[in-house]
Amino acid sequence: MDARNGEVLRFYNDLHTAKARFTHTNANDPDCPSSVSCTLPGALVRDEDDPPVVDTIIQDTHVNTGLVYDYYASRFGRDSYDNLGHILRSTVHLGVNYNNAFWCDDDCAVNFGSGLGGQMVYGDGDGTVFSPLGRDLDVVAHELTHAVTGSEANLEYFGQSGALNESYSDVFAAMIDPDTNGDEWLIGEDSFTPGTPGDALRDMADPSAGQQPGNMIDYVNTTFDNGGVHTNSGIPNHAAYLAATDPSYGIGRDALEDIYYSALTACLNPSSDFLENLQCLLLGAEVVYPGQAEKAQAVQRSQADVGVAVPPAVTFPNGGEILALGLPVNVTWNGGGPAGHPYSVSFFQSAPATYLEGFESGPPLPPGFGPGGQVGWEVTTTTAGGGMKSARSGVIGDGQRSELHFVVSLRAQSQITFKRLVSTQLGSDFFSFHVDSIPIFQSSGLGTWGTPSFFPIAVPAGTHELVWTYHKDSSGSAGLDAALIDDLQIPNLESGTAIFINGATTSDAASQSWLPINPSSSYRIRVYRHDTAPWLASDESDGTFAVSAPQPPAPQPPAPQPPAPQPPAPQPPAPQPPAPQPPPTPARCVVPNVKGKTIVQARKLLSSKRCALGRVTRTYSAKVKRGKIIKQSRRPGVRLARGTRINVVVSRGRRR
Repeated sequence: MDARNGEVLRFYNDLHTAKARFTHTNANDPDCPSSVSCTLPGALVRDEDDPPVVDTIIQDTHVNTGLVYDYYASRFGRDSYDNLGHILRSTVHLGVNYNNAFWCDDDCAVNFGSGLGGQMVYGDGDGTVFSPLGRDLDVVAHELTHAVTGSEANLEYFGQSGALNESYSDVFAAMIDPDTNGDEWLIGEDSFTPGTPGDALRDMADPSAGQQPGNMIDYVNTTFDNGGVHTNSGIPNHAAYLAATDPSYGIGRDALEDIYYSALTACLNPSSDFLENLQCLLLGAEVVYPGQAEKAQAVQRSQADVGVAVPPAVTFPNGGEILALGLPVNVTWNGGGPAGHPYSVSFFQSAPATYLEGFESGPPLPPGFGPGGQVGWEVTTTTAGGGMKSARSGVIGDGQRSELHFVVSLRAQSQITFKRLVSTQLGSDFFSFHVDSIPIFQSSGLGTWGTPSFFPIAVPAGTHELVWTYHKDSSGSAGLDAALIDDLQIPNLESGTAIFINGATTSDAASQSWLPINPSSSYRIRVYRHDTAPWLASDESDGTFAVSAPQPPAPQPPAPQPPAPQPPAPQPPAPQPPAPQPPPTPARCVVPNVKGKTIVQARKLLSSKRCALGRVTRTYSAKVKRGKIIKQSRRPGVRLARGTRINVVVSRGRRR
């Protein structure tokens, strides 16, 4: 620009957004990948400016890497996996017959002797399980999306957050490689078992084809595979497939990828679980498609169809009410939005007590205990921690799993304890205990009966699923080849027997007529959404309520009598104690509407409603002023436990 007259003499764009691919070879080094002498990235074979090479594995990997870059750049304006133009470095021909590919982040690269930063690594496969993996666009897209996730949400690679990490890579692999031959929801079909046509590593339309669960009811409770990250990813995978394709609510692939990209880059955090993923997807739908409620409803329906939903909340009767015997009332609840599933509605006389179970009455297992895995548990007299009997994992083969499930309703936080005996191959076959799919501990080896030193385990009030798992690896056994438990103790367990008012309402019902016919002062209502993970399905009245007979009419006064002599002036009546009042309803968090508020205003308003401010996420918005709240994680008006944290999303203003 001319300083004298302001004339523009020359201009240029200094924003670098071009692809920068560097593809190397490990030359099938037999020391890789396990030996300490294995190094990356290997000899450089082709960079961005080089012509095609003769080695078709290197050439195809290089091209596929470019296709992934082009997708993210054209669809979302993203410059490389970190959105900062980082070099896309790949190493092919890793090891000998290596049946894997992986994203090697900065720390991983250092461990392989490289100071060049994160990169992709591909084996050639053994020709039976896999063909060369870099040739499969699904695989390249999947692994490079791990890099995108690492630079955005950085989802922890364990349990549900790890399964989400895997799932988002599969979702975008399916978007990047949109096969037109009916295989668009298959993952790895071009490299997995090359001698078997038509199969794939994973199938988002039918997770069971890849030995994955497709619903939370079948969630695999394990500590293998980092808590089942590759196995349980089938659940969110199937939800994504349904959101795009379901004939009654599907929104198509374009809307799906918009919403999922928004959730991944603007909402999810390292510890996000499946429920928080649902909330982030709903936020993404509202931010990307404002005013198009069908987009958010498709997300909510698809997640509910795999057993993930916001728990319902009973609103009436919710504690402290006195209902008249023989007069109909409407039981009401807040379902948290359309999920497309019916509810069971029941009542029971609340009777919390300490549950003690020594398994002495079996076999069979006591009421409430259910099986899981390939084989369930059983009552045995082989050995016991107290008495004559205990519960023992089922007889399973290599690579199999035996689970014992028990759903509990706790009136208050409980300190759960039990004795356990682990008699397994050390470091290979594991016993583990899970609460609501979260692994609490694992152990292996040849032990004796006892209670772990870190017991008791504190479990909060509410409905929970307890799962005991014995999981074997692929070879060997030792000891009894089993896990056993005994003397289970659960305080504050709700023991009242539930009686159905309606076993199956209409889908998304919010009320149910009830005619109370038996008096009691300790009733509660339970609402349970069908086909949902137990800890996300249920709610009960916060406090007890009463059902009593109507009071008889007051007696009529006698006919008037002639006036009698006046008695002495009456003394003032002695003060009467106040009439007893029904127990107050426990103070709850009644979620206010904080949209449009600042963080300071929201914190004050939430506190006044006995709620608390939770995680604050910031995202760009062209419609909402900087510093104002766009979205909150809980719907206004919902009644939750006192102190519940409400997550919010705050506008960063317009992206510049």
